[in-house]
Amino acid sequence: MPGRESSPIQSERDSNVAMLARVNFLFAVSLLTLLIFYFTGRFVILKAVSAAAAVAVPYFIAGYTLATLMLTVLVVAKTAIRFEAIATAARAREPTSRSVAAQLLLCLGHLCTFYAIYTLFAIDSNTLDWWPWLLAPLLYIGGLYVAVTDFRKRAAQAPT
Repeated sequence: MPGRESSPIQSERDSNVAMLARVNFLFAVSLLTLLIFYFTGRFVILKAVSAAAAVAVPYFIAGYTLATLMLTVLVVAKTAIRFEAIATAARAREPTSRSVAAQLLLCLGHLCTFYAIYTLFAIDSNTLDWWPWLLAPLLYIGGLYVAVTDFRKRAAQAPT
């Protein structure tokens, strides 16, 4: 607000909220990248490798896992550099409803991912729930889209 004076506690809280928003955004980017690599490897690449050379599948899985982890780190690093101030409120401004909605969508995507991993490793479960595996990427894509459009709108409105 224009007439509001900023205290050291308020500025520290604002910087903590901004840091949490950045971490949430980058965590969502990394999980979305890993989910994309997982679905690509499981349903496209692994079927082709197992049909061509079934003996080489374990070696291929090990190499594919290392490659996906390295590429995920690369994507997250590039994202962190390119969108340094993404989904954060500017100083002396309150967060917009878009930035709050983006953070909410990303957090719901995290919950779906954690539930999907829980059902994957649950001992008492005989069936695998597919809805969290499909819903999590959609929530991540929606949250990242809202965060990027909010960032661009704030950048366009910022005084130069």
